[in-house]
Amino acid sequence: MKQIFNILFKPIINEFYKGSNSLLNLSSYVFGISGTLVTLGAIILPYKVLDILNASTVTFLGMNLGKNGLLGLISLITGLTASLIQPLAGFFSDKNIKSSYGQRIPFIFVGGIGVSFFSLLLVPVQSVLGLMIIFMIINIFGNLGEGPANALIKDHIESKNFGSASGVFNFSRVLGAAIVLLITLQFMKNYSGPQEAQWFWGSIIFISIIMLVSTIWSSLSLKTEKLNLIPQQINSKNIEKESTEWTKNQKKKFLWFIIAFSISVTSLSSLQTFAIYFVSDVVIQSNIAQTTTLIILVLCLTIGMIVIPAGYISDKIGKKPLLILASISGVIGPSLMIPFHTVIPVLIGCALIGTSVGLILSIFWAIVNDLVPKDFAGRTLGFTAIAFLIGSGLARSSGFLVDWLNLQNHNWGYYFLLLLSSFSFFISPLIVLNKSVEEDK
Repeated sequence: MKQIFNILFKPIINEFYKGSNSLLNLSSYVFGISGTLVTLGAIILPYKVLDILNASTVTFLGMNLGKNGLLGLISLITGLTASLIQPLAGFFSDKNIKSSYGQRIPFIFVGGIGVSFFSLLLVPVQSVLGLMIIFMIINIFGNLGEGPANALIKDHIESKNFGSASGVFNFSRVLGAAIVLLITLQFMKNYSGPQEAQWFWGSIIFISIIMLVSTIWSSLSLKTEKLNLIPQQINSKNIEKESTEWTKNQKKKFLWFIIAFSISVTSLSSLQTFAIYFVSDVVIQSNIAQTTTLIILVLCLTIGMIVIPAGYISDKIGKKPLLILASISGVIGPSLMIPFHTVIPVLIGCALIGTSVGLILSIFWAIVNDLVPKDFAGRTLGFTAIAFLIGSGLARSSGFLVDWLNLQNHNWGYYFLLLLSSFSFFISPLIVLNKSVEEDK
């Protein structure tokens, strides 16, 4: 029994006690928050929208809303409002707070506990207003913790290792999203309406537990760390120089990065938000849950296989070839799904999208950590939430247009989304390459 314990749990316990010297500890919170918010937005909210529309007609500005329009409206309002919290949380987490828990952990703890608790209220809510309020609260708490959590790499990792560290950090995001999405989908494939609420409860309780465990792990494993000290630091003078200097050129590069990131979020958010309805309405399949599971598996496996090697490779050979590859695979993937609607071509398209997303996640995160000053990492990285706000706002507001185009001609709305994603995937890496990367010119 002791040998089994040592094999299964001792390596994990050893990682826990390494504190900030372990990328597992640094990325444990993003594992949970990514899995939770992605699953709530991509699986739980679409099902809840269908429940509401099946019960009554929903109007907005005199128009009857379809499922894409209502889903887009709720996602837009809750996401835009809550995203403003992230730079504020990052700003205050940069302050030299006198606490045994350090600067970032109080925000991470409160944010994670809030998301875990308020997720449970999604089951009983039955009105559009109630759903909006609960989802907004969840997103507020999510952004409260995510802003400071994003600064952990900058706090603890040397700049020369940002690429590889960002790969591991973002792999945790992908792994969290994959695990929570797939398990939740196994619950929800049995759900056909409020009369089968046990499956909804099972999904939400599972999501809540994942969020709670990752929050507690992160809070306790990093509890005693002084988050302004990089373990590999050479001397305080170098730290001071790195922290306080942020040149006009770097600010300009960061602004272009925010623009490019907004565009990439437009593609990611449009695909994620309306994915369930796309599979149901467009893809030729006999089992929606099975097809969605395959799509998630292909996406997550592809992203997971790309995101860590991309970080290491970018540290060795530079970012230019990887950004070009991200652009090419990103434009082909969604475009392939416009003429081909059977499962195999869709999965091939998803693999190409996963390649682009994996490269973008890893390279973009390494670039932004290169650009921001360490003393302002929380607040500066928090501005990526503004980019997310802009990109996701564009994507989610298109729900009205999707419904209208679908009425004009069969599935035109979904084809519009795929074209929008192709363009966004194509252009965003090229903007970063030309405007934000300080190498490979």
